[in-house]
Amino acid sequence: MQDLLKDVIAEAVNLLPEIVFNKGSKVQRALMALYASLIEQADSALTLLSANKHPGVDIVLRASLEAYVDLINLANDDRYFDQMRLAYHEDSVKLLDEGVSKGNTFMDSFQNNPEMTKSLAEHRAELDILKKTVKPLNIGERFTLAGMNSVYRSIYRVLCTESHNNVRALMSRHFRFDSGDVELVIFDAPRETDRVASLDGFITVLVGATSIIHNYFETNGRDAVKALQDKRAACYDEHYAPATGL
Repeated sequence: MQDLLKDVIAEAVNLLPEIVFNKGSKVQRALMALYASLIEQADSALTLLSANKHPGVDIVLRASLEAYVDLINLANDDRYFDQMRLAYHEDSVKLLDEGVSKGNTFMDSFQNNPEMTKSLAEHRAELDILKKTVKPLNIGERFTLAGMNSVYRSIYRVLCTESHNNVRALMSRHFRFDSGDVELVIFDAPRETDRVASLDGFITVLVGATSIIHNYFETNGRDAVKALQDKRAACYDEHYAPATGL
């Protein structure tokens, strides 16, 4: 399956020249940025897995799932870009306000800085405008909008335990309880089922995103994407049971 992920990444990159998009459109730029990020994240995961450096792979997968959800929602409705804009302005206000108004010692250069004060006011103004027409969606609602509520309530929650230093994840990763002894381990290889599940996640996300992008832009690469989907299906039928069900 690792070879399949390598092939999927290579084909996604090879097909990029087929995508012609309006570089003046913020929505289309956002779609392509999300897709490019998914390719890069899958490649980073493959690099780690190929080097037997497994820690961190599922943290990357969590980020990929979030980007995939945004890509699905944005491809389905251009207005979803307002959700992304709202999140951007909210985060900017929180950050700038910390330096301009709250005296955070790590942001001394923001205090008494006219440019930062002006930027804070601009972000607040944009945020006020957006909030009049846009209802902010939390991460669960974004997954639901993308038709992935079951994924959110299962796979995504498990991936979050890896990111948030959940006690269960920490104990499972670093302790073995055998023959009455407690052993601390680092750089331990994951169980084969867990490794396959991670690979399955990246393959499913990147094949899905590639299909969405090429259909959205009606490219000449759609036949190649269909062939990639068939290759994935054949590999699964021959060797694997789907591990994630994405």
